[in-house]
This record gives sequence, C-alpha cells and structure tokens, in this order.
Amino acid sequence: MVDPGEDPQMTAARELLEETGYPTVSIERIGLSATCSSRISNATHSFFVRTGDRKPGFVEEPGIEVVPVSQSELRRMVLSGEFGEQTHLGVLAQASARGLLCFED
Repeated sequence: MVDPGEDPQMTAARELLEETGYPTVSIERIGLSATCSSRISNATHSFFVRTGDRKPGFVEEPGIEVVPVSQSELRRMVLSGEFGEQTHLGVLAQASARGLLCFED
C-alpha cells in the first residue's frame, strides 16, 4: 500500500529495502495493471529495480526468503511452472516488452 505523502515509486523502493535489505540503485516504472478487474477494483504498480548490495547483517522477515536468480534461471522457472503466479508473469511480460529482460537462449 502507498503511504500518505508517498508515490508508488517511493513506496516500492522503501518496501524493497524494508522487506529484503536491498537498496534501490535505479528504478523504472514498468506499468499499471488491473489485478483482477472482474472482481476487484485495485491496480498494481510495477517497477524494474536494480539494487545495491544487501545491508550487512540484514535479518529477513518471517515468511520472506530472497532467492537471487539469473535471467536464464528465471526463464527455466517460468517454463517449468515453478514461477507461475499470473500477476508476476504479467509483470515479466511487460518488462520483456520494454527490453528490460531477455528470455532468449
């Protein structure tokens, strides 16, 4: 959720740092999409983020595990169904269409 006084980009950078320990080096807006327009009216802001090194001594929140993967590993995970949440796949498609990701062999 976007806090009062913040824009979605600021919120994304803040949440990334709070939940993963990774600071934002650069951030690019990917798009705005409807999560499930037939049932709910919210919108999802998506961003492509390049990060710096993780904060030393950062302790992950319970239930959150950061697993860095290469683009080729992400492609494998998408094709195998291991990474298959529909909203996330849509964001990957938007990032790929903008030239931010390349899933070719």
